Amino acid sequence: MTALVLASAVAAAQNEMVAVPNRPTVSTTAQPVQAGVLETEWGVDAASSHQDVNDLFKFGLTSNFELRLGNILWTADSGTHGLGDTAVGFKYRLTRDSEHQPSVALMYMLTAATSFLCLPRQQRSGEASFRLQFDRELA
Repeated sequence: MTALVLASAVAAAQNEMVAVPNRPTVSTTAQPVQAGVLETEWGVDAASSHQDVNDLFKFGLTSNFELRLGNILWTADSGTHGLGDTAVGFKYRLTRDSEHQPSVALMYMLTAATSFLCLPRQQRSGEASFRLQFDRELA
């Protein structure tokens, strides 16, 4: 176990990892997760008539391409509650942030209606979303 911890510390010192924070369903940057890194984020939405617990897993395949998996683990809406929907997709960065241009990325997400156990039939549907994102670091 100690060898694993030391190996991880040495690897981290050699390759600095930078977190790419997103808040599931709230904000998403144009920056992808670093290649070979798995990031996860968790959140809670709460209002008087709707609450949910959601997560997002992001894995960097290359320096410009990440795979994404998001879930609504639990949802409560107008008296019903149970499992929420699941989404899969990707983000691809077209340009990197530089002195003269922002980072630009394309993101595609396909949401599957996996909440069928708790929501009435008329509220269940899948959807696809496509986004063009711009991001500029203001150091």
